[in-house]
Amino acid sequence: EVLAAWKARWDLERVHRLLKQNLGLSKCLSRSYATQLKHADLAIEALHLIRQQKQLHPDLSWRTAQHNAAKILKSQLLTVLPALSV
Repeated sequence: EVLAAWKARWDLERVHRLLKQNLGLSKCLSRSYATQLKHADLAIEALHLIRQQKQLHPDLSWRTAQHNAAKILKSQLLTVLPALSV
């Protein structure tokens, strides 16, 4: 039971390090709890998009998967925003 708890904690620490180092989780300068929570949500969403790219194309490097995910997200935002502003 203790070993299972330690493994769960270690997996959580690895994901947290990934979010902080590669996806800017530690770069939120807001003091508002709601804004910090949204920033964390967006970092996790970015991780999901990158993992999706890596699953679709296993030969991609992490950096290339990041760029592909960013292009897809930018395209989605640019196509959705005009519809929202009407």
